[in-house]
Amino acid sequence: MIINIVDIINSLVQSIMIIATINYCLEDEYKKDNKELILYTIVTCLGFVISYKFIGNSSLNILITHCISLIIPYCLFRKDILGITVGHTIIYFAIAFNSLIFSNVFMTLNMLINKEEYVQILQILLIYAPQFIMAFIILRNLDSINKIYKVIRSRNLSTISFLILSLILDFIGSFSIIIQGENNPIFLNIIFFALSAFLVAITIHFANSEKKAKEIHDLNIALEEKVLELKKIKHDYGSQISYLYALHLMKRHDRLGELLKDIIDGHNSITDQVRVSNRSDSIIATIVNSISTKDINIVIDEQAKIEEFPLEEVELQRVISNIITNSVTAMDGRGIITIRTLYEFNKIIMKIENNGPEIDKGIITKIFEEGFSTKKDDKGNHGYGLSIVKDIVEKEAGKIELFSNNKKTEFKIIMPIRM
Repeated sequence: MIINIVDIINSLVQSIMIIATINYCLEDEYKKDNKELILYTIVTCLGFVISYKFIGNSSLNILITHCISLIIPYCLFRKDILGITVGHTIIYFAIAFNSLIFSNVFMTLNMLINKEEYVQILQILLIYAPQFIMAFIILRNLDSINKIYKVIRSRNLSTISFLILSLILDFIGSFSIIIQGENNPIFLNIIFFALSAFLVAITIHFANSEKKAKEIHDLNIALEEKVLELKKIKHDYGSQISYLYALHLMKRHDRLGELLKDIIDGHNSITDQVRVSNRSDSIIATIVNSISTKDINIVIDEQAKIEEFPLEEVELQRVISNIITNSVTAMDGRGIITIRTLYEFNKIIMKIENNGPEIDKGIITKIFEEGFSTKKDDKGNHGYGLSIVKDIVEKEAGKIELFSNNKKTEFKIIMPIRM
Protein backbone atom coordinates (compact mmCIF):
# COMPACT_ATOMS: atom_id res chain seq x y z
CA MET A 1 0.00 0.00 0.00
CA ILE A 2 2.75 2.43 0.98
CA ILE A 3 4.57 1.75 -2.30
CA ASN A 4 1.46 2.71 -4.30
CA ILE A 5 1.20 6.03 -2.43
CA VAL A 6 4.91 6.76 -2.93
CA ASP A 7 4.62 5.88 -6.63
CA ILE A 8 1.72 8.33 -7.08
CA ILE A 9 3.78 11.03 -5.37
CA ASN A 10 6.71 10.16 -7.66
CA SER A 11 4.45 10.44 -10.74
CA LEU A 12 3.28 13.88 -9.56
CA VAL A 13 6.85 15.04 -8.91
CA GLN A 14 8.00 13.88 -12.36
CA SER A 15 5.01 15.62 -13.99
CA ILE A 16 5.86 18.87 -12.19
CA MET A 17 9.51 18.58 -13.30
CA ILE A 18 8.59 18.05 -16.97
CA ILE A 19 5.91 20.75 -17.28
CA ALA A 20 7.71 23.33 -15.11
CA THR A 21 11.07 22.90 -16.85
CA ILE A 22 9.64 23.18 -20.36
CA ASN A 23 7.62 26.26 -19.39
CA TYR A 24 10.65 27.88 -17.74
CA CYS A 25 12.96 27.32 -20.72
CA LEU A 26 10.65 28.48 -23.51
CA GLU A 27 10.49 32.08 -24.71
CA ASP A 28 8.05 34.36 -22.86
CA GLU A 29 5.58 34.35 -25.75
CA TYR A 30 5.09 30.59 -25.34
CA LYS A 31 4.86 30.44 -21.53
CA LYS A 32 1.54 29.51 -19.90
CA ASP A 33 -0.20 30.79 -16.77
CA ASN A 34 -0.25 28.83 -13.52
CA LYS A 35 -3.80 27.49 -13.99
CA GLU A 36 -2.90 25.82 -17.28
CA LEU A 37 0.36 24.47 -15.85
CA ILE A 38 -1.43 22.92 -12.85
CA LEU A 39 -4.14 21.40 -15.07
CA TYR A 40 -1.67 19.79 -17.50
CA THR A 41 0.56 18.63 -14.65
CA ILE A 42 -2.42 16.81 -13.10
CA VAL A 43 -3.36 15.30 -16.49
CA THR A 44 0.23 14.08 -16.99
CA CYS A 45 0.30 12.59 -13.51
CA LEU A 46 -3.05 10.81 -14.08
CA GLY A 47 -1.67 9.40 -17.33
CA PHE A 48 1.35 7.97 -15.47
CA VAL A 49 -0.81 6.52 -12.66
CA ILE A 50 -3.34 4.90 -15.04
CA SER A 51 -0.55 3.42 -17.16
CA TYR A 52 1.14 1.94 -14.07
CA LYS A 53 -2.22 0.65 -12.77
CA PHE A 54 -2.99 -1.37 -15.90
CA ILE A 55 0.50 -2.30 -17.14
CA GLY A 56 2.60 -2.19 -13.99
CA ASN A 57 6.35 -1.75 -13.84
CA SER A 58 6.93 -3.33 -17.25
CA SER A 59 9.08 -2.65 -20.29
CA LEU A 60 5.99 -1.47 -22.20
CA ASN A 61 5.09 1.01 -19.45
CA ILE A 62 8.38 2.84 -20.08
CA LEU A 63 7.39 3.54 -23.70
CA ILE A 64 3.82 4.51 -22.79
CA THR A 65 4.82 6.94 -20.02
CA HIS A 66 7.38 8.47 -22.40
CA CYS A 67 4.62 9.10 -24.96
CA ILE A 68 2.37 10.61 -22.28
CA SER A 69 5.14 12.87 -20.98
CA LEU A 70 5.81 14.15 -24.50
CA ILE A 71 2.31 14.39 -26.04
CA ILE A 72 0.80 16.42 -23.18
CA PRO A 73 3.46 19.20 -23.36
CA TYR A 74 2.96 19.25 -27.14
CA CYS A 75 -0.76 19.85 -26.53
CA LEU A 76 -0.03 22.57 -23.95
CA PHE A 77 2.67 24.61 -25.67
CA ARG A 78 2.15 23.60 -29.34
CA LYS A 79 3.93 26.41 -31.19
CA ASP A 80 7.56 25.64 -30.27
CA ILE A 81 7.95 21.94 -31.00
CA LEU A 82 11.76 21.96 -30.98
CA GLY A 83 11.86 23.88 -27.68
CA ILE A 84 9.43 21.42 -26.08
CA THR A 85 11.47 18.46 -27.30
CA VAL A 86 14.79 19.87 -26.05
CA GLY A 87 13.39 20.76 -22.61
CA HIS A 88 11.62 17.40 -22.33
CA THR A 89 14.75 15.47 -23.37
CA ILE A 90 16.87 17.17 -20.66
CA ILE A 91 14.44 16.19 -17.90
CA TYR A 92 13.62 12.79 -19.37
CA PHE A 93 17.33 12.00 -19.63
CA ALA A 94 17.82 12.96 -15.96
CA ILE A 95 14.84 10.82 -14.84
CA ALA A 96 15.83 7.82 -16.99
CA PHE A 97 19.53 7.96 -16.04
CA ASN A 98 18.64 8.23 -12.34
CA SER A 99 16.20 5.31 -12.63
CA LEU A 100 18.65 3.06 -14.47
CA ILE A 101 21.45 3.59 -11.96
CA PHE A 102 19.44 3.22 -8.76
CA SER A 103 17.21 0.41 -10.07
CA ASN A 104 20.33 -1.66 -10.69
CA VAL A 105 21.67 -0.75 -7.25
CA PHE A 106 18.32 -1.83 -5.75
CA MET A 107 18.34 -5.16 -7.66
CA THR A 108 21.91 -5.90 -6.56
CA LEU A 109 21.28 -5.15 -2.87
CA ASN A 110 17.96 -6.97 -2.93
CA MET A 111 19.69 -10.12 -4.22
CA LEU A 112 22.41 -9.81 -1.59
CA ILE A 113 20.03 -9.25 1.34
CA ASN A 114 17.31 -11.55 -0.07
CA LYS A 115 14.73 -10.73 2.59
CA GLU A 116 11.12 -10.00 1.62
CA GLU A 117 10.48 -7.60 4.53
CA TYR A 118 13.18 -5.22 3.31
CA VAL A 119 12.03 -4.99 -0.33
CA GLN A 120 9.70 -2.00 0.12
CA ILE A 121 12.20 -0.11 2.27
CA LEU A 122 14.92 -0.66 -0.32
CA GLN A 123 12.58 0.48 -3.10
CA ILE A 124 11.74 3.71 -1.28
CA LEU A 125 15.36 4.43 -0.32
CA LEU A 126 17.07 3.41 -3.58
CA ILE A 127 14.49 4.10 -6.30
CA TYR A 128 12.07 6.79 -5.11
CA ALA A 129 14.24 8.83 -2.73
CA PRO A 130 16.89 9.60 -5.41
CA GLN A 131 14.11 10.75 -7.74
CA PHE A 132 12.74 13.13 -5.09
CA ILE A 133 16.23 14.50 -4.33
CA MET A 134 16.93 14.99 -8.04
CA ALA A 135 13.56 16.75 -8.53
CA PHE A 136 14.31 19.09 -5.63
CA ILE A 137 17.73 19.96 -7.08
CA ILE A 138 16.34 20.55 -10.59
CA LEU A 139 13.40 22.69 -9.48
CA ARG A 140 15.70 24.77 -7.25
CA ASN A 141 18.16 25.28 -10.15
CA LEU A 142 15.96 25.97 -13.16
CA ASP A 143 18.31 28.80 -14.18
CA SER A 144 21.10 26.25 -14.63
CA ILE A 145 18.76 23.93 -16.55
CA ASN A 146 17.82 26.88 -18.77
CA LYS A 147 21.52 27.47 -19.54
CA ILE A 148 21.91 23.82 -20.56
CA TYR A 149 18.76 24.17 -22.68
CA LYS A 150 20.15 27.24 -24.47
CA VAL A 151 23.51 25.57 -25.15
CA ILE A 152 21.84 22.46 -26.62
CA ARG A 153 19.30 24.41 -28.65
CA SER A 154 21.97 26.70 -30.09
CA ARG A 155 23.56 23.66 -31.77
CA ASN A 156 20.74 23.65 -34.36
CA LEU A 157 20.00 19.95 -33.89
CA SER A 158 16.73 18.61 -35.26
CA THR A 159 13.71 17.49 -33.23
CA ILE A 160 14.27 13.97 -34.58
CA SER A 161 17.74 13.83 -33.00
CA PHE A 162 16.33 14.45 -29.53
CA LEU A 163 13.51 11.95 -30.02
CA ILE A 164 16.04 9.32 -31.09
CA LEU A 165 18.14 10.00 -27.97
CA SER A 166 15.19 9.69 -25.59
CA LEU A 167 13.90 6.54 -27.34
CA ILE A 168 17.32 4.93 -26.98
CA LEU A 169 17.02 5.53 -23.23
CA ASP A 170 13.56 3.90 -23.33
CA PHE A 171 14.88 0.76 -24.97
CA ILE A 172 17.81 0.55 -22.53
CA GLY A 173 15.34 0.77 -19.64
CA SER A 174 12.98 -1.74 -21.28
CA PHE A 175 15.72 -4.32 -21.83
CA SER A 176 16.94 -3.79 -18.28
CA ILE A 177 13.51 -4.92 -17.06
CA ILE A 178 13.44 -7.77 -19.59
CA ILE A 179 16.85 -9.03 -18.38
CA GLN A 180 15.56 -9.00 -14.80
CA GLY A 181 12.76 -11.32 -15.97
CA GLU A 182 9.92 -9.09 -14.77
CA ASN A 183 7.98 -8.88 -18.00
CA ASN A 184 4.84 -10.14 -19.68
CA PRO A 185 5.62 -12.18 -22.87
CA ILE A 186 3.07 -10.09 -24.82
CA PHE A 187 4.85 -6.89 -23.74
CA LEU A 188 8.14 -8.48 -24.78
CA ASN A 189 6.82 -9.01 -28.32
CA ILE A 190 5.52 -5.44 -28.47
CA ILE A 191 8.92 -4.10 -27.35
CA PHE A 192 10.75 -6.10 -30.02
CA PHE A 193 8.28 -4.89 -32.65
CA ALA A 194 8.75 -1.29 -31.46
CA LEU A 195 12.54 -1.71 -31.53
CA SER A 196 12.38 -3.09 -35.09
CA ALA A 197 10.22 -0.16 -36.21
CA PHE A 198 12.59 2.24 -34.45
CA LEU A 199 15.65 0.80 -36.22
CA VAL A 200 13.91 0.95 -39.60
CA ALA A 201 12.86 4.57 -38.96
CA ILE A 202 16.42 5.53 -37.94
CA THR A 203 17.82 3.88 -41.07
CA ILE A 204 15.39 5.79 -43.29
CA HIS A 205 16.10 9.05 -41.43
CA PHE A 206 19.87 8.76 -41.83
CA ALA A 207 19.55 7.62 -45.44
CA ASN A 208 17.53 10.77 -46.19
CA SER A 209 20.05 12.88 -44.28
CA GLU A 210 22.89 11.37 -46.30
CA LYS A 211 21.03 12.10 -49.54
CA LYS A 212 20.48 15.72 -48.49
CA ALA A 213 24.14 16.01 -47.52
CA LYS A 214 25.18 14.71 -50.95
CA GLU A 215 22.95 17.26 -52.66
CA ILE A 216 24.46 20.06 -50.58
CA HIS A 217 27.96 18.74 -51.31
CA ASP A 218 27.31 18.71 -55.07
CA LEU A 219 25.79 22.17 -54.94
CA ASN A 220 28.75 23.47 -52.93
CA ILE A 221 31.17 22.12 -55.53
CA ALA A 222 29.21 23.89 -58.27
CA LEU A 223 29.16 27.09 -56.22
CA GLU A 224 32.91 26.87 -55.62
CA GLU A 225 33.42 26.62 -59.38
CA LYS A 226 31.20 29.67 -59.83
CA VAL A 227 33.16 31.58 -57.16
CA LEU A 228 36.42 30.69 -58.92
CA GLU A 229 34.92 31.95 -62.17
CA LEU A 230 33.91 35.19 -60.46
CA LYS A 231 37.43 35.63 -59.05
CA LYS A 232 38.89 35.24 -62.55
CA ILE A 233 36.38 37.75 -63.91
CA LYS A 234 37.19 40.16 -61.06
CA HIS A 235 40.91 39.89 -61.85
CA ASP A 236 40.23 40.36 -65.55
CA TYR A 237 38.00 43.38 -64.90
CA GLY A 238 40.67 44.91 -62.63
CA SER A 239 43.25 45.01 -65.38
CA GLN A 240 40.70 46.19 -67.94
CA ILE A 241 39.45 48.98 -65.69
CA SER A 242 43.03 50.22 -65.24
CA TYR A 243 43.40 50.29 -69.03
CA LEU A 244 40.05 52.07 -69.46
CA TYR A 245 41.09 54.68 -66.92
CA ALA A 246 44.29 55.25 -68.89
CA LEU A 247 42.21 55.76 -72.07
CA HIS A 248 40.06 58.26 -70.17
CA LEU A 249 43.17 60.21 -69.09
CA MET A 250 44.34 60.24 -72.72
CA LYS A 251 40.83 61.43 -73.73
CA ARG A 252 40.45 58.57 -76.23
CA HIS A 253 36.72 58.39 -75.63
CA ASP A 254 35.89 56.65 -78.93
CA ARG A 255 38.14 53.69 -78.06
CA LEU A 256 36.83 53.78 -74.48
CA GLY A 257 33.25 53.32 -75.72
CA GLU A 258 34.20 50.37 -77.94
CA LEU A 259 35.97 48.54 -75.12
CA LEU A 260 33.09 49.11 -72.70
CA LYS A 261 30.71 47.57 -75.23
CA ASP A 262 33.02 44.56 -75.65
CA ILE A 263 33.14 44.04 -71.89
CA ILE A 264 29.35 44.19 -71.61
CA ASP A 265 28.88 41.74 -74.50
CA GLY A 266 31.63 39.34 -73.44
CA HIS A 267 31.01 38.87 -69.73
CA ASN A 268 27.30 38.43 -69.23
CA SER A 269 27.71 34.84 -68.05
CA ILE A 270 28.33 35.76 -64.40
CA THR A 271 24.61 35.83 -63.75
CA ASP A 272 24.16 32.23 -64.92
CA GLN A 273 22.53 29.98 -62.37
CA VAL A 274 24.19 26.91 -60.87
CA ARG A 275 23.06 23.58 -62.30
CA VAL A 276 24.09 20.20 -60.95
CA SER A 277 23.37 16.83 -62.56
CA ASN A 278 24.72 13.43 -61.58
CA ARG A 279 24.56 12.21 -65.20
CA SER A 280 26.44 13.67 -68.13
CA ASP A 281 23.94 12.29 -70.67
CA SER A 282 20.85 13.43 -68.74
CA ILE A 283 17.72 13.95 -70.83
CA ILE A 284 16.24 15.87 -67.91
CA ALA A 285 19.22 18.26 -67.89
CA THR A 286 18.76 18.81 -71.64
CA ILE A 287 15.08 19.63 -71.09
CA VAL A 288 15.85 21.93 -68.15
CA ASN A 289 18.52 23.78 -70.15
CA SER A 290 15.88 24.69 -72.73
CA ILE A 291 13.67 26.38 -70.09
CA SER A 292 14.10 29.92 -68.84
CA THR A 293 14.71 29.47 -65.10
CA LYS A 294 16.05 32.96 -64.34
CA ASP A 295 18.47 32.83 -61.35
CA ILE A 296 17.05 29.61 -59.89
CA ASN A 297 19.56 26.83 -59.12
CA ILE A 298 18.74 23.35 -60.40
CA VAL A 299 19.80 20.04 -58.83
CA ILE A 300 19.11 16.85 -60.83
CA ASP A 301 19.47 13.51 -59.06
CA GLU A 302 18.65 10.56 -61.34
CA GLN A 303 18.61 7.29 -59.44
CA ALA A 304 16.18 5.70 -61.90
CA LYS A 305 16.61 5.52 -65.65
CA ILE A 306 14.46 8.16 -67.30
CA GLU A 307 14.21 5.83 -70.31
CA GLU A 308 11.95 3.61 -68.19
CA PHE A 309 9.33 6.35 -67.91
CA PRO A 310 6.40 5.38 -70.18
CA LEU A 311 6.51 8.83 -71.83
CA GLU A 312 7.98 9.90 -75.13
CA GLU A 313 10.66 12.57 -74.89
CA VAL A 314 8.29 15.25 -76.23
CA GLU A 315 5.68 14.40 -73.58
CA LEU A 316 8.38 14.29 -70.90
CA GLN A 317 9.51 17.74 -71.99
CA ARG A 318 5.95 19.08 -71.70
CA VAL A 319 5.54 17.62 -68.21
CA ILE A 320 8.86 18.89 -66.83
CA SER A 321 8.74 22.30 -68.51
CA ASN A 322 5.17 23.05 -67.36
CA ILE A 323 5.93 22.13 -63.73
CA ILE A 324 9.24 24.03 -63.67
CA THR A 325 7.75 27.09 -65.37
CA ASN A 326 5.01 27.21 -62.74
CA SER A 327 7.61 26.73 -59.98
CA VAL A 328 9.83 29.52 -61.34
CA THR A 329 6.85 31.89 -61.38
CA ALA A 330 5.86 30.98 -57.82
CA MET A 331 9.45 31.32 -56.57
CA ASP A 332 9.85 34.79 -58.08
CA GLY A 333 13.04 33.74 -59.86
CA ARG A 334 15.03 32.78 -56.72
CA GLY A 335 15.73 29.51 -54.93
CA ILE A 336 16.46 25.86 -55.66
CA ILE A 337 14.54 23.30 -57.71
CA THR A 338 15.44 19.63 -57.21
CA ILE A 339 14.44 16.96 -59.71
CA ARG A 340 14.75 13.34 -58.57
CA THR A 341 13.95 10.03 -60.19
CA LEU A 342 13.72 6.82 -58.15
CA TYR A 343 12.07 3.40 -58.08
CA GLU A 344 9.22 2.40 -55.81
CA PHE A 345 8.32 -1.29 -56.03
CA ASN A 346 6.99 -1.73 -59.59
CA LYS A 347 6.70 2.02 -60.16
CA ILE A 348 9.06 4.72 -61.34
CA ILE A 349 8.85 8.09 -59.59
CA MET A 350 9.81 11.63 -60.51
CA LYS A 351 9.80 14.29 -57.79
CA ILE A 352 10.12 17.95 -58.70
CA GLU A 353 10.61 19.96 -55.52
CA ASN A 354 11.15 23.67 -54.91
CA ASN A 355 11.76 25.75 -51.80
CA GLY A 356 9.35 28.49 -52.82
CA PRO A 357 6.29 29.74 -50.90
CA GLU A 358 3.63 27.35 -49.64
CA ILE A 359 0.60 26.84 -51.87
CA ASP A 360 -2.56 27.91 -50.07
CA LYS A 361 -4.56 24.93 -48.77
CA GLY A 362 -7.69 26.44 -50.27
CA ILE A 363 -6.43 26.18 -53.84
CA ILE A 364 -4.13 23.13 -53.74
CA THR A 365 -6.95 20.83 -54.88
CA LYS A 366 -7.72 23.11 -57.83
CA ILE A 367 -4.17 23.41 -59.18
CA PHE A 368 -4.67 20.75 -61.87
CA GLU A 369 -8.08 21.99 -63.01
CA GLU A 370 -8.22 23.26 -66.58
CA GLY A 371 -8.21 27.06 -66.73
CA PHE A 372 -7.39 27.54 -63.04
CA SER A 373 -4.61 30.06 -62.45
CA THR A 374 -3.35 32.26 -59.63
CA LYS A 375 -2.11 34.79 -62.20
CA LYS A 376 -4.11 37.79 -63.28
CA ASP A 377 -5.40 36.68 -66.67
CA ASP A 378 -7.96 38.73 -68.51
CA LYS A 379 -7.40 36.95 -71.84
CA GLY A 380 -7.57 33.37 -70.51
CA ASN A 381 -4.03 32.46 -71.57
CA HIS A 382 -3.02 30.87 -68.25
CA GLY A 383 -4.17 27.91 -66.19
CA TYR A 384 -3.58 25.10 -68.71
CA GLY A 385 0.02 23.96 -68.04
CA LEU A 386 -0.62 21.76 -65.01
CA SER A 387 -3.89 20.39 -66.40
CA ILE A 388 -1.89 19.30 -69.49
CA VAL A 389 0.63 17.62 -67.17
CA LYS A 390 -2.17 15.73 -65.40
CA ASP A 391 -3.70 14.60 -68.72
CA ILE A 392 -0.35 13.32 -70.05
CA VAL A 393 0.44 11.43 -66.84
CA GLU A 394 -3.02 9.87 -66.44
CA LYS A 395 -3.11 8.86 -70.12
CA GLU A 396 -0.22 6.49 -69.37
CA ALA A 397 -1.93 5.05 -66.24
CA GLY A 398 0.10 7.26 -63.91
CA LYS A 399 -0.89 9.79 -61.29
CA ILE A 400 0.47 13.09 -60.01
CA GLU A 401 0.40 14.24 -56.40
CA LEU A 402 1.09 17.67 -54.93
CA PHE A 403 2.37 18.40 -51.44
CA SER A 404 3.16 21.87 -50.07
CA ASN A 405 4.20 23.35 -46.73
CA ASN A 406 6.26 26.33 -45.58
CA LYS A 407 9.53 24.51 -46.40
CA LYS A 408 8.90 22.99 -49.81
CA THR A 409 6.44 22.29 -52.60
CA GLU A 410 6.71 18.88 -54.24
CA PHE A 411 5.15 17.47 -57.40
CA LYS A 412 5.32 13.67 -57.33
CA ILE A 413 4.71 11.81 -60.59
CA ILE A 414 4.10 8.07 -60.17
CA MET A 415 4.22 5.96 -63.34
CA PRO A 416 4.32 2.26 -64.23
CA ILE A 417 7.74 1.16 -65.46
CA ARG A 418 8.04 0.96 -69.24
CA MET A 419 8.36 -2.72 -70.19
